[in-house]
Amino acid sequence: MLLLTTTGCKEDNAEEPAPPSNVTTTLQPEVVPAEGGTITITCAIENPVTSARLEARTDEEWITNLTVLEQEAKVTAVATANELLEERTGTVTLAYDGKEYPVEITQSARVLPYALTATGITHCDALISIVPVDKEAAYYSAVAPAEGFDAATVAAQNLAAFTAAAEEAGQSLAEYLATVTRSGDAEYHPARLTPETSYVAYAYGIDQSGTATSEVVVCTFDSQAVAAGEMTGSTIEIEAQSLTSTSVAVLFKPSDPSIYYYYEMFDAAGYEEVRDNLPAHIYNYYIEQVTDYWSLEMAVKYSSAYGEKTVQSKELTPETTYYALAVGVNLEGLINTEVAVLEITTPEETPSTTASPSAPTP
Repeated sequence: MLLLTTTGCKEDNAEEPAPPSNVTTTLQPEVVPAEGGTITITCAIENPVTSARLEARTDEEWITNLTVLEQEAKVTAVATANELLEERTGTVTLAYDGKEYPVEITQSARVLPYALTATGITHCDALISIVPVDKEAAYYSAVAPAEGFDAATVAAQNLAAFTAAAEEAGQSLAEYLATVTRSGDAEYHPARLTPETSYVAYAYGIDQSGTATSEVVVCTFDSQAVAAGEMTGSTIEIEAQSLTSTSVAVLFKPSDPSIYYYYEMFDAAGYEEVRDNLPAHIYNYYIEQVTDYWSLEMAVKYSSAYGEKTVQSKELTPETTYYALAVGVNLEGLINTEVAVLEITTPEETPSTTASPSAPTP
């Protein structure tokens, strides 16, 4: 038997399978500016398929007007303005011949005309720093309580105030504005803050007519609670003398006769009200005396005691507890010694031992 080996033969008319198609993309611009604009995706299609169509979709709300230009092998879209202060990304997904090609779109963060910060915040002060994008343009900056502040109306309110101030000073508005506006990087301290209060530092561009030339940029912050000042190490002794049911003489004796100190006599309810927030109570006591002509330092100097001092308390209630309190203060109205407290309880009322005059004998 003759064995023959056979081999397969390829038919001359068999077709080679078509190479797979592929899409490469080029994005313009590579990063979309914060203000938005047109996005163009140019497609290079390798091994195009006659029956295939280029398609595009996106779920991003900020990428709009998605349009496929089939003849030009391009996809266009419009990015809305980015109001966020951070970069954002989205995806446009292209489809061709059964395959998908995601294209990532990046948009820059919105750049504010001013970088505004509040640092070094205390109960009464803060450092406001401003870095403008335009170093030459004039701007106005101030600090206001957050309660009632409206960025949409503050420029108009300020213009009215500037106009009135210029008239009072006998200046033109432009002359007056030159004294209250800034340009370039700047730092400033606001007027004395109220403790534990919310504030807004703000800035906006302004021209010589007082018209705002930019949006109002804000920076919110909270002032701190009143804290104790730097301790001096001094002490204050308190002695009760000549105690009766209705009066007492209280002697305050500081170890350093040169220190200023605050003193007071409280009933139980008054003492309970202030003891847990004594730094704020004492600070506010001095602040309430501050005027345009009477500084905080003057208030401390002239409303505080120094050296030994005896205070007579009268019209007390018998069998009642009182608290004599004293604490050193610095010229900023902050306590700077340990708090001295003496509890004093008045005795019961003592009947008078003076004999009543006898009635005349008839």
